[in-house]
Amino acid sequence: MLRVGIATPGGNSMKLELRHLVVAASLVGLGLLMDLCVMATDAQAVVVCQKKGKIKLRPDACVAKEDTVIDLTEALATPGPEGPQGPAGPAGVAGAAGATGPAGQQGAEGLAGSAGATGPAGQQGAQGLAGPAGATGPAGQQGAQGLAGPAGAAGATGPAGQQGAQGPQGPAGPAGAAGPKGDTGDPGPPGPGGGGGLRVVDATGKEVGAVLDAGEFATKVIRQVTLPNGPGPEWFLFFVDGGGFKARYSGYYDYFLYAQPNCGGNRYEYDYYGAAANPLAIDVSIGEDGVTGLFGRPSEAKLQQYYRKLLISDPSPAGAFLQCTTDVFSLPGSVIGDDFPCEFNPSLVCVNCCQPRGRQFVGPRPESLSPVREMDVSDFGLAPPFKIER
Repeated sequence: MLRVGIATPGGNSMKLELRHLVVAASLVGLGLLMDLCVMATDAQAVVVCQKKGKIKLRPDACVAKEDTVIDLTEALATPGPEGPQGPAGPAGVAGAAGATGPAGQQGAEGLAGSAGATGPAGQQGAQGLAGPAGATGPAGQQGAQGLAGPAGAAGATGPAGQQGAQGPQGPAGPAGAAGPKGDTGDPGPPGPGGGGGLRVVDATGKEVGAVLDAGEFATKVIRQVTLPNGPGPEWFLFFVDGGGFKARYSGYYDYFLYAQPNCGGNRYEYDYYGAAANPLAIDVSIGEDGVTGLFGRPSEAKLQQYYRKLLISDPSPAGAFLQCTTDVFSLPGSVIGDDFPCEFNPSLVCVNCCQPRGRQFVGPRPESLSPVREMDVSDFGLAPPFKIER
């Protein structure tokens, strides 16, 4: 460790510890290299000075006739941040082109090009030798008949022919005189029974049916009808009034059921009071169009599980859905399609619900019902207004 004493301008002595001294300065004529790393014990600056080959340390600057070797204040100062990169210098002059390198290996053969256009047709060659004669062709069609020849001599008279068929009947002659009165004929069969002999007829007097019951709501008549694809003549019951055929009441006591869980497919006729197994006459319900008659033949009844289509309303879609799927008394049903505003009250939400026939806590209930058949009452050729006559 080298200690150097330096006198400061104030007369105080400044102690410096020279922990590592490597001289790296260049002196003219001497070729001396000095590298100094100095740590001062106070804040005074340190300058390395030279005079006649001797090295001295000064606190701030060299005195007269001394040369400054290195200012340690600048040498040991903390370097600042790196400055920005300077602008690029101008491009140098392009060098001369190098010698041509050896030729590369030959590349793979390229794809074949598209076919060229068809060239012009060549000149026609000379005619070839004649071929052998072909086989004889089929005979041609017969030619037109030639002119008639001269008439021959008259032949002998032939035998007489058979008698011809009888000719058509001639026009009727004038009416003859009235003959004497004949005997009384046998009595005819009794006519069908009716409601006191009453019947309903249309505007032309054509019979609609025999009266079975009459009231303010409607008149019930019976009529025999033979339908296409039916078993033959059948007796049907209709409700009529002065305006024609009247729709049968369809509400709580009778409606249509379905055999499919989505209430699709064929309809089946349901009657709250049931129907006879072998009825003598079949009830007909007239549809909304006024001409389609709907009925079921008991002989076609099928015993199976059926489903009823209901219209459920509620102030909200969720409430209508719950009413269908969580019925307290009946079996849970399923909603068919989307909800919609109720026609009878647009402020309510309606859904179509398909519900199996049966009771809660009891289970499904198979029933024997007949598929619905149709007839067109306009085929009867009847013209309203209808009226009752004896």
